[in-house]
Amino acid sequence: MSSPALWRNREYVCYRTARVTSTLGSFLSGIAYPLLVLHLDGSAAQAGAVTTGWLISNAVCQLPGGHLADRFDRRLLMISMDIVRLAVVATIPVAVVLGHLTFGQLLAVALVEGAATAVFGPATTALVRSLVPAEQLPRALAQGQGLTATITLIGPALGGLFFSLTPMLPFALDAASYGLSALLLCAVPAGKRGPGGKRQAAAGDGGVTAGMRWLRSHPEIIRIIAFTGVLNLAGAATQVSAVIVMREHGTHAGVVGIVMACIGVGGIVGALLAGRLREQLAPARLCLAIGTVWAGGFLVLAAWSATWTIGPVLAILFFLSPAAGVMLATITLGKAPEHLLGRVSTAEQILNTGPAALSPLLAGLALQAFGAPWLWLTLSVGCALATMIAIRPLLASTSAAPAAVSDQPTTLLRQR
Repeated sequence: MSSPALWRNREYVCYRTARVTSTLGSFLSGIAYPLLVLHLDGSAAQAGAVTTGWLISNAVCQLPGGHLADRFDRRLLMISMDIVRLAVVATIPVAVVLGHLTFGQLLAVALVEGAATAVFGPATTALVRSLVPAEQLPRALAQGQGLTATITLIGPALGGLFFSLTPMLPFALDAASYGLSALLLCAVPAGKRGPGGKRQAAAGDGGVTAGMRWLRSHPEIIRIIAFTGVLNLAGAATQVSAVIVMREHGTHAGVVGIVMACIGVGGIVGALLAGRLREQLAPARLCLAIGTVWAGGFLVLAAWSATWTIGPVLAILFFLSPAAGVMLATITLGKAPEHLLGRVSTAEQILNTGPAALSPLLAGLALQAFGAPWLWLTLSVGCALATMIAIRPLLASTSAAPAAVSDQPTTLLRQR
């Protein structure tokens, strides 16, 4: 007997709606962070520093976050982190109204929000597997990728539009999205944790670093992580750099949002074709295709970095991300033991996205020192070198089982 449709699963619908709501809020404020720093007469380096602060805080707290997700009630953990994020993000519109907003406060908010998101993320990865039957997991993950791509399309555009109306609006809506997410998660049953619960996780699975050790026992996974880590570094720098470059050219905030929404265009088209791409491209060839496309895209931006060029290039760069995300997530969520799901997910995220933590700050410094063409050229060369180094072992590993991104938006689809 087949399982009922996912959208008839009330618990899953509440979970998915909560994820869509909070993710949309994050995309609204994601583009507004660098815009607000520049609005406060901050430098390009400061605009990049806010994003870097978020990424570093997120990376540092991921391993503890995964350990908490495997020890405690995942739903309550997610609700708690939504409340923390609501409280801290809400301080920004309050400070704007009072006229006391500073760069230091923005940086502090980014640090706290990044840490709370690091704890929230592993719980979502583990929770989704407990809410749907095993045979429906790939479909649920594909829906998550498709919805994320849609949000990537509308989020930046709305964020830029709302910022042009009043700088505090994107942050007020982001804070409200966390509150609504927490309410929706209250409808998900409690008690969603690994088998054996708190006691087993504490005593029999090796502690915080168990996920790292599990990945280390799968060298084919580590190989893919190393390759995609370079691309993630370039991706994290790209989105902040594109915003800074367009603003330096005098582009209106609303137009900046529309251009950044092109990431969502590529993501949506890629999500629609994800099934066909997965059939035609083995994991190694898919990763190789992504690296080649990114190297070529940055080369185009190095030659033509006008606003009208950035949008189409971004759409092309992010076209293959949904297929890769669904493929990788399905493999890891299917292989990792239930009681290690949170820690395996966070270990992969740290290895895969850790190198990207400093890239927005470094990109801002590079823009100030050398200008946009040299930055894009450097990113192009970096992606090309990574692809050339990885091509032989990737193509040789025909049975490689690459590591997954979680049910969270992938780094290549995230604004921050």
